[in-house]
Amino acid sequence: MTAPHQQDILSRIEDAWRELRDALDAVPTERLDEAGVEGPWSVRDLIGHISTWEDQAVESIGRYLPRRDLTELAWVENIDEFNTRAVAEKRVTPLADLMADLERTHTGLLSFVEGVPEDALSVTEVEARIRIDTFAHYAEHAATIGRWLARGQA
Repeated sequence: MTAPHQQDILSRIEDAWRELRDALDAVPTERLDEAGVEGPWSVRDLIGHISTWEDQAVESIGRYLPRRDLTELAWVENIDEFNTRAVAEKRVTPLADLMADLERTHTGLLSFVEGVPEDALSVTEVEARIRIDTFAHYAEHAATIGRWLARGQA
């Protein structure tokens, strides 16, 4: 059974995930590769970007847990460069594989968070890492996609 704080985090992740999935489902397939959703990025690029940061959350918190070393929770030094490189690497991935990766990383993230001890989830830096790499991130990009779709219908 999950602890109350853990359940709250999982609920926030799932609520924001549903909003993101709704935003993604609203995008016509023929527009997934259209640039300009977030700067030069397409919706397809955002899909790869989101799964990359879910993986980053799991990796950093996973490194943190054994020794409770807060330095393991630090974000990459140059986030813009990291994002650009990660999006470019995933851009060559077939769409079906990219979507499967998004589902895989999300399912893995949920399983991982379910296994994080409650005392670790209460550490401000762990909470921040989860929030920023998951539910706040999903909400940010769901809103971006929504605005982009609205611009295209004007």
